Amino acid sequence: MDKDRINEYAKGWNAAQLNRALPPTGELIGAIGYRDAKSTRPRRAKAKAKAKAIPQRTEGWRFAGAAGRFHVWHAGKNDYRLTDGAHGPVTRTSDQFGIAYACASRLYDLDRLGIAQ
Repeated sequence: MDKDRINEYAKGWNAAQLNRALPPTGELIGAIGYRDAKSTRPRRAKAKAKAKAIPQRTEGWRFAGAAGRFHVWHAGKNDYRLTDGAHGPVTRTSDQFGIAYACASRLYDLDRLGIAQ
């Protein structure tokens, strides 16, 4: 009985929602959900998502924190470098991202408070 109910549900309301036309005053969220449900080219959407450029430097990808005051760069496997700003010198290195980010946050807090390290 439950199996029949699920099959009928799939043929009924869901199918009607996917095939309905959007009203001209449809809300943005409804339009986004409708577009995603009716997407006929999911591969193209995935390719566009992958094509977004990641900021690069010789060290590799970066993570900026504190409005760009510090950056944690991924130089390779288990190699993270902390710099002051986007193009500053490397101040510390770490083998784990979490530790590098914590050090960067601590240095930023000390700098903001005016404590020399």
